[in-house]
Amino acid sequence: MDLVALTCKDEGDLGKIKNRIIGSGEEQLDQIMFNPRNWRIHPLSQQDALKGVLEEVGWVQQVIVNKRTGNLIDGHLRCQLAAREGATTIPVVYVDVSEDEEALVLATLDPIAAMAATDKQKLQEILSSVESENEQINQLIEEISERESLIKHEVPERQPNKRNLPIDAIYTIQMADVTCCLAAQAGLSYGIQSAHYRLCPYTNQLSGRHEVKFIDNDYFNYQHDIHLQAVSELKPKYATVRDAMTQAQCNAAEIEYYSLEQILDWAEELSQYAENVIVIPKYAEAIEKIPAKYVLGYSVPTSHGGTPLPIEMFQGRRVHLLGGSWKKQLSYMAALGDDVVSFDNNYIQLQANFGGFVYPDGETGQLTETLNLPSLTNPRYTALAISFGSIGAKVNELYGGNGKPAEEE
Repeated sequence: MDLVALTCKDEGDLGKIKNRIIGSGEEQLDQIMFNPRNWRIHPLSQQDALKGVLEEVGWVQQVIVNKRTGNLIDGHLRCQLAAREGATTIPVVYVDVSEDEEALVLATLDPIAAMAATDKQKLQEILSSVESENEQINQLIEEISERESLIKHEVPERQPNKRNLPIDAIYTIQMADVTCCLAAQAGLSYGIQSAHYRLCPYTNQLSGRHEVKFIDNDYFNYQHDIHLQAVSELKPKYATVRDAMTQAQCNAAEIEYYSLEQILDWAEELSQYAENVIVIPKYAEAIEKIPAKYVLGYSVPTSHGGTPLPIEMFQGRRVHLLGGSWKKQLSYMAALGDDVVSFDNNYIQLQANFGGFVYPDGETGQLTETLNLPSLTNPRYTALAISFGSIGAKVNELYGGNGKPAEEE
């Protein structure tokens, strides 16, 4: 073993607590022995999450090896991922414990850590400060927020009632690929982001393949001239305008502030080409000032933001649900009923990148773990096809299908 530091056990200033750490260093991966009594199973979602953090940050924690037995005590998944990525060594801390003590540590190390309580405010502050382009990290942050119930203004989880009015279900992607064809086959409409509309080979203007029903904007970098040009050329049924936010909200998000008056002027321009313009109020005073001719957009809350207002404030207005998981969208449909006229979903694409899919009721599954499917050539397409079918089936169920209100079925 290549030890950087190797010391005799020394109680030092620890009092009655013995110091069993005897050194640290880097160990050859092929020399590390996995513990035959390891009881942890690492699902694909955990593997992807850890892989994302390692790719973004790197090693910040050593694995633990018992020098007396040679067995790994903690860090089995990290060793697996390192080997998978072609690493030959891994940072190690060495301890010297008996076989019985090794079993005790193996059995209790993770469960004791899991017993810790959560300071939700501090955790939310940390998660809100994380900015990453790594999809695995964003997925992990989302799951942590949901598990710790950090997202504010959530509505209770429940299924919506049958509808009397139709609803437009839209699959939105920033950079189009053939997944839009899968969505269209399942009965979903197709949406794009205006910043990328000229790069999309599947729009009706370029190929005649799909009608663009929804055009969203990049509100972090809103460029009205580009957005207006996309909307004027494609003439969608729905188009968003820049979110209406206070000066303080814009400062916190580090984006440019625009007054509500300016945003409504832009909405008026867009209304010449879009059948419905979606205005997205992020503060209460804006709602009553937005003319009834506009659809109100509600960003379903996630760990990275969302509309910081209770959904009840949107009752009685036509509403478009922006983003969020399918399960959350169903809960908001249940809260607003027929006030929800449309929704767009991109979250299923993120899930599909990890082999995840949704059922009609919003519950999730994994291709490998839930369906026990073998290795697939392109699991992303398979997972998305299942999700599209699930969402399409649920929409048909809610409206009754065949273009008739549910009460006539």
